[in-house]
Amino acid sequence: QFQQTDDLQTPDLRLVLRSADDIHVVSPPPWWNSTRIMAAMVLLAVLVLAIIGWLLSLRLQVNRLARALKQHIQREASLEQQHRDLYNNAGVMIYLEDENGRLASVNPAVERITGYSRDELLRQNPEDWQLTRPLENYRRWVNAHRAGESPAGFELEVRTRNGSRAVLDVHAHVTAPGPDGAGVLCIARDITERKTAEENLQQAKQALEDANAGLADRN
Repeated sequence: QFQQTDDLQTPDLRLVLRSADDIHVVSPPPWWNSTRIMAAMVLLAVLVLAIIGWLLSLRLQVNRLARALKQHIQREASLEQQHRDLYNNAGVMIYLEDENGRLASVNPAVERITGYSRDELLRQNPEDWQLTRPLENYRRWVNAHRAGESPAGFELEVRTRNGSRAVLDVHAHVTAPGPDGAGVLCIARDITERKTAEENLQQAKQALEDANAGLADRN
């Protein structure tokens, strides 16, 4: 049945069905309709924004960790430089003996007091400094430290390269074990002048006692 309207001048088609059986579905409508496409686009946009936010947060965390690591490295480098300066400028001898008793490290004070160069010292052990007291005493003292004991300081008397005498007040402790075993770090203070003054005083005291004894005998 067709009806012609006056305004649009287009045919008006009306289908009159006898029953629902007159409707046959040839193909179902597509699943992706405009509503679902819009919802998917919104979900995708939210997901993209979430990923961008996560990446920005991750970048901030990485930058924060990088700054913290840089500051830590700078602090460690500063401390290492301070320790190196202290080691090199110390007025006392600092030397490290390895597990075989050989010198593994020496500071400039060891060179200055003994008269040997660093290269020469690193081919030596303290016994090569021509100790004027029995070697066994010093080695026994070092081995006591290796055994975990804590003996008092040791007075080490050596001959320097030019033949002069040096008296050292040595203290030590065992370092943490490394690939070559535990070493012994020794710090030695040069007390030669003090010992010489004490000996001179003792000699003067003995000479005075001898002189007084001689006067007493004459009387």
